[in-house]
Amino acid sequence: MTTKEQFLLPISEDQGSSTLRVAFDVAQTCSSREGCAWHAAALAEAIKRAYPENELILYHQFGEWLNPEPHKGIQLDDCPSPFTEMSCWDARDLWAEIESGTKPLPGNPDLVHSNSFLAPTLSPAVPLIYTIHDLTFWTHPEYTSERNRIVCQGHLLKALKNADAFIFVSQTSKNDFEEVLPDWLESSEKPHRVIRSGSRFTAKTSNPNRFQNQNAPWLYVGSIEPRKNIEGLLATYRDYCLNSESPRPLTLIGGAKWHSEPIIEQIQEAAKELPITYHGYLDDDTLAEHFANAFALLFPSHYEGFGLPVIEAMSFGLPTICQDLPSLREFSEGAAIFTDFTQAETASSELLKLEREQTLYNSLSKTGLESVSTQNWDKTAVETLEFYKEVLASRIVARNED
Repeated sequence: MTTKEQFLLPISEDQGSSTLRVAFDVAQTCSSREGCAWHAAALAEAIKRAYPENELILYHQFGEWLNPEPHKGIQLDDCPSPFTEMSCWDARDLWAEIESGTKPLPGNPDLVHSNSFLAPTLSPAVPLIYTIHDLTFWTHPEYTSERNRIVCQGHLLKALKNADAFIFVSQTSKNDFEEVLPDWLESSEKPHRVIRSGSRFTAKTSNPNRFQNQNAPWLYVGSIEPRKNIEGLLATYRDYCLNSESPRPLTLIGGAKWHSEPIIEQIQEAAKELPITYHGYLDDDTLAEHFANAFALLFPSHYEGFGLPVIEAMSFGLPTICQDLPSLREFSEGAAIFTDFTQAETASSELLKLEREQTLYNSLSKTGLESVSTQNWDKTAVETLEFYKEVLASRIVARNED
């Protein structure tokens, strides 16, 4: 078992120090957050918490990802944030100079970790680690906008050249990568590893009253966009309400993304006849309250690279009924019911079953709490720091061989 002390051994003969300076991309955290942004924020906090000896340098402007209000992004005590007060224009100019090789990276980092699909050109002396969350833009182009598809594809292709190592947030995202680019990882010989996300919420004891509480709602958490299959969720919920003796209400939480207008209109129309509430984007504390007071999570998404709301529901002992996706089965077996939300009657039968069978409900809740205790951000931070060490060590070996 790798320990924190093992990691803190000197990582290079040149450093003469056991500390590590990591430039960490948090550009996505500067506006309304969704999966990738929550991932970056939670991982930054976990690395700082687990390894305070190292220096985490937060980059709120990253390559072409420029924010008009970078100060709204995540801030951590004792972590330099050189871009926080920098305008988009100044940040753009600085990144142009960094990529041309005329200016050094702020903070003089030992490595850079990209979390937002951007792969700027860096000095050969500074390795770039690149996180791949999903490949929707290639594997399921129908669930993303044309602009997003082109932009993400372009940046990933750039990463094939510029990135020195790759992190995949699930085995599913790695499998998708290898399906799109067969044998590339092996032939490139670039280090890569699957490192799963965790829940940003501390595991809570399951609420013992939620099963009996008829006002405890079904909960959906996720962005509002075609990939999330809100249409299937509403059809399922409508069928459930027709067949339940005492239908529970439905609460939807999530910020509006591309092509969200017609979906929100569908939600509003359904809410005229059914007990549905839509809240939009919520902050951490308010979201935690909804998780704590809900009956179960409904997660009908057509595709996920990971599925952060499911593991976060598990940390509250909240069972999930979700679309049967490989990425969700990776971590939620025994804590979730897998179904097909494109078939309303099929999915609805699972909602009816869960609200009628307390033994099943308690089993899913218990398994979720047990599983999430070993799938937390502290573990993700340790594995990430181990991978940093591996990447830096491989560069030392390559340099010595040269």
